[in-house]
Amino acid sequence: MNKLIPFLIRRYYSFVLRLRILLKAGYIPFSTTIDVYTLDCISFGRSVRIGAFSRITVDPGATLHIGSHVTTGRQLTLYCKESVYIGDNCRFAHSVTISDAKYKESTQDPRSYSCSLSAPITINSNCLIYTGAIILMGARIPAGSTVVAYALVTKSIDPDQPSIIYGSPRLTGFRPI
Repeated sequence: MNKLIPFLIRRYYSFVLRLRILLKAGYIPFSTTIDVYTLDCISFGRSVRIGAFSRITVDPGATLHIGSHVTTGRQLTLYCKESVYIGDNCRFAHSVTISDAKYKESTQDPRSYSCSLSAPITINSNCLIYTGAIILMGARIPAGSTVVAYALVTKSIDPDQPSIIYGSPRLTGFRPI
């Protein structure tokens, strides 16, 4: 019974959050899972559209901001342990992963994970993130940038100019537009 109460509270917050977004003319399908522990830590702009089968998890004490006119594709995965900021007019293709924390497997129970590090993520306005891109802790993407398909973003990019961000950690590169 004790484990059921937090689950019901999270479901209630998820319902209230969906209602708030609908009142702002946004859209979140019921196949999307939203795990929040308090509504004070989340802010959504107008006309936010979250794709089907997405998962948004916000831990206690974390802040999530999604700006106006943000659209995501199917299966967006967003884990927020500290802070995730997504600016206005951003577009995400399907299967994008955003995580501001590094999790490690527990030595006692292989099914449980604990957070070892976290750093805020900032995705500024007018960004395009294509299919399968993974944005990890500490990443800062400048306004007007494009993250190509299946890119792994692990560090900040020069904030002064929009860029095309591509590659994996060993070959990560960016080219100013």
